[in-house]
Amino acid sequence: METRDLIQVIITLVTLAALIGATVLGGMTWLVTLLWVLWVIGVVVSAAVARARRRLE
Repeated sequence: METRDLIQVIITLVTLAALIGATVLGGMTWLVTLLWVLWVIGVVVSAAVARARRRLE
C-alpha cells in the first residue's frame, strides 16, 4: 500500500469516528445527516479514483 493510500485510509477512518461520535452525542440532526451523505459520496469517489489510478499504472 502506498503512503498516499495509507494517509487516505487514516483520514477516512478518523472522519468516520468523528461522524459516529457526533451522531451518538447530538443525534441525527440535518447537519449530521448532511455530513454522513457527503462522507459516503467522498468514499465512493475516492474508491473510484483509486481504482482508475491502478488501471493506469
